[in-house]
Amino acid sequence: MALDGTGIFSSTTIHCASCLHKVHRNGSVTYSHQMLGAALIHPDMRAVIPLLPEPIVKHDEPTKMIANGMPPNDWWPSCARITRTLKFIVTEDSRSSNAPHIATLHAYDLHYILGVKEGDHAFLFQQVQRAEHTGRVTITSDTTAPQV
Repeated sequence: MALDGTGIFSSTTIHCASCLHKVHRNGSVTYSHQMLGAALIHPDMRAVIPLLPEPIVKHDEPTKMIANGMPPNDWWPSCARITRTLKFIVTEDSRSSNAPHIATLHAYDLHYILGVKEGDHAFLFQQVQRAEHTGRVTITSDTTAPQV
């Protein structure tokens, strides 16, 4: 199951009470509507099955997970009801690589692959570098896999 946020509307002038807004360094404001998209995908199949689109809305409390583009806590039970008989791996980008979100994935007994970026996860990369310097890192390469 691939999860990612996407913009569905953006304007510097048109906006409503439900719009997210981003204030830029120069003081200008961009208003937008965004949603979380989820889809079941398989590398051998051309078709995808979209699941439960979820609007990303602003909250009074900026630390809410949905404000960061991740599924709200009430999204997961709905998803679990639909997919409970399927075995899949959740794939997400770097924005999802944090302890609260990983705890949610564990709570629903989901397997996952989460992207990370050095700039967003400095501590993780420091730990990997330390492990590499002490010989505790193994690097493997598969040259038989098709290059994309």
